[in-house]
Amino acid sequence: MKIKSIPEPTTTEVKDGLAKTETIHLRLTKIEKQDIRQTAQGLHLSITEYLLKCHAVVAAKLVAVP
Repeated sequence: MKIKSIPEPTTTEVKDGLAKTETIHLRLTKIEKQDIRQTAQGLHLSITEYLLKCHAVVAAKLVAVP
């Protein structure tokens, strides 16, 4: 699966996001974790960056739905 583009954060989002202080713990199978890690690495992103960008894409699509 090849992703053509991932939305880039705004300057405000970058400044607000510099100090990461919160965590989320996920329960995954080994295969799910490997898949997430491999996809993130393939995009040259950390797992955190990848998951946040995925969230941004999904959230934008949900907001766009009438």
